[in-house]
Amino acid sequence: MMVATTRLEIATDEGASLADITSDVNAFVRSSGIANGLCVLSAPSVESCLTLSAELDEDVDDLLRLAWTHLSGRAGDPAEGPDDPAERADRIDVEGAAYAPAGILAECVSLPVREGAVSLGTWEAIVLLGAKGPALRPIDVTVMGT
Repeated sequence: MMVATTRLEIATDEGASLADITSDVNAFVRSSGIANGLCVLSAPSVESCLTLSAELDEDVDDLLRLAWTHLSGRAGDPAEGPDDPAERADRIDVEGAAYAPAGILAECVSLPVREGAVSLGTWEAIVLLGAKGPALRPIDVTVMGT
């Protein structure tokens, strides 16, 4: 069995951002020479996490950003009416709120490798969610197999 590891550095945009890292991961898998096995991805930061999603387009991007916003507590409850920033400051530490989604979503994703690429569904992508940016987000990639 062979094992290959690397750390990818993924640039994220301003604020909460999403990045499709599928091509970066597959480029490393191909370069590893491993045709069949397992790929383990880790986002070692409290400000980022990984998920599998439909390929990013405007609608998917909006939905994931909305979910991130709600998980971080940055969205008001519609039943309460408009948010008052001063009131919210008393309830939520904005810096701390950015870390909440990474504690709920996956820091680590494991995927099968088949024929030299991660095995995903037809429209599926590996997506990095970054809480605050711009920043370079580390993604550790380990590929094991034959």
